[in-house]
Amino acid sequence: MAANSGKPWSDVDVEDLKYSITHGDTIAQAARFLRSGEDEVRKKMKDLGLVERPRRRVRARSPRLVFRSLS
Repeated sequence: MAANSGKPWSDVDVEDLKYSITHGDTIAQAARFLRSGEDEVRKKMKDLGLVERPRRRVRARSPRLVFRSLS
């Protein structure tokens, strides 16, 4: 059981959940961050009208682009 399971949601928790989900975190990641259960996070998201966004694939950059000289 997560540390915050069953506890009321604070305003800060709600804002953290909104930020986390709108910036691409999964429900599992948000739940870990909030130290809450995934089912509780899903329920709160439903209450707030939030939907989980599909994760964007991030391509790895070529090392020559990452370490390119500025001169």
